Amino acid sequence: MSVSQRDIALELNLSVATVSKSLRNSPEIPPTTRAQVIDTASKLGYRPSPNRQQNMAQKNAANPRSVQVGFLVQSDESADSPNVYSSSMVLAGISEAAQASDASLSVYYVPLADRDRLDDSACQPVAMREGLLSGLILYNYYPSHIVRSLSACLPCVHVLHRTPGLNVDCVELDSEMAIGQLMSHLHQLGHRRIGYLGGWSDQSHAQARFAAYVQSLVRLGLPFDPSISLDLLDTFGADEQPDHVTEKRVIELTQQGVTAWVTTNAHLALQWHTCLTQAGLRVPEDVSLCGIHGQPNALSVPDMTSVDLPYAELGRAAMDLVLRRIKCPTAPVQRVGYQGIFIEGKTVTKPRDI
Repeated sequence: MSVSQRDIALELNLSVATVSKSLRNSPEIPPTTRAQVIDTASKLGYRPSPNRQQNMAQKNAANPRSVQVGFLVQSDESADSPNVYSSSMVLAGISEAAQASDASLSVYYVPLADRDRLDDSACQPVAMREGLLSGLILYNYYPSHIVRSLSACLPCVHVLHRTPGLNVDCVELDSEMAIGQLMSHLHQLGHRRIGYLGGWSDQSHAQARFAAYVQSLVRLGLPFDPSISLDLLDTFGADEQPDHVTEKRVIELTQQGVTAWVTTNAHLALQWHTCLTQAGLRVPEDVSLCGIHGQPNALSVPDMTSVDLPYAELGRAAMDLVLRRIKCPTAPVQRVGYQGIFIEGKTVTKPRDI
């Protein structure tokens, strides 16, 4: 049975008029609401009615064809995943910029099983296979061979990730500044033995954040101790728990004098918070914990001290970059870094001996 705008409205508890305007990218609707509608429409499999498609085709025939950009985001079956929050906010910014630039936007959720096969036309969105897209915005991690293949076909912009060796524009967090904010905050509170808990070490954002941690140690005059810098161990991913050996090691290091841990992201910090508290350690009374990327309060209990990203602004910048690349394919590659937003949170305090 086909999905109607009424079905989308019922799913989101919105009026049909709001859904209709959101699907037309109307500026009357707030960007976050438009993003929710577009997101839900895609997940439910909404398709415009034949009459509407015919009307749109006639309208497009009477006007010059607009630029159509595809937004590829990995689908995530977990409703609690931080990607659900961040991707919807990035989409809000992309949608707003598309509206302002008279560009069309197509959103595609890529199943994880298809992520590594996007160089196969059978796994690509229909609009891409049929040559209807003028450019792509990639969100989440994609293997280098996939980014190379996609960027050879279409102008691409990668959000929060970059692939060394490929001339692909990217919009990302300024990791040096973000990790630097967390490290400076801990240092000002009196922490001198600050450890690092990393993950996803094969990805550019994680590598940059670990490098920023080491740089911050040098800047603050603190020694680098490999035994409390666990970035080289791919500790655990978004849907996994730490193995008992790693968990025991972190607990022992905390008991031996590490007073604060900085993590690759706040989602990782939340999982480590569970591990530490289950071991009888109090956060922040016994050990402070912080990371990159804040999350909605419902997903961030306790309120995590972190550096959040201006996700909507990243989306707007990504759309501007891909439109620039479409117009000027030979322009110099751009890497745009954004300052994060420091969130005080409740998981950091002075060390016990201060």
